[in-house]
This record gives sequence, C-alpha cells and structure tokens, in this order.
Amino acid sequence: MEKLDNLIAEYIEQRLLQPKRLEQLLSHVLDRRTERAERRKSHIAELRKRAAEADAKLKRGSDRRAEGHARSGPP
Repeated sequence: MEKLDNLIAEYIEQRLLQPKRLEQLLSHVLDRRTERAERRKSHIAELRKRAAEADAKLKRGSDRRAEGHARSGPP
C-alpha cells in the first residue's frame, strides 16, 4: 500500500503541482474573478441608475399632485 501511496504522491507532484501549471491555473482563476467583479460593478451601476430614475419619476409625480392640489385650493 505504501508503494501505491508513493506512486500517487509522485504522480501528483510531477503532473499537478508543477509551478508553471499552477501559475496558469491561478492566473485563469484570477482573470475570471476580475471579470466577475467588473460585471458586478456594472450591474450595481445600472441598478443605481434605475433607482435614481424611479426616484425622479416619483418626485415629479409628487410635485404634480402638490401643484394640482395648490391650484384647486381649499374646498
């Protein structure tokens, strides 16, 4: 069993834990993470823009109601 363990450990060391391979793998992971962060920032900016537009519409509607109420005067 020890011989098999040694063979597996050696294989992992020779094939999977090579610095160049690890560098490529980690570089790919970091690139994907950066892209995801950029998409998230863009999405947040879009949501903020939509929220500001909705607030502006609500304010305009509120202003129109207040203006209409002021024109009609007291009953």
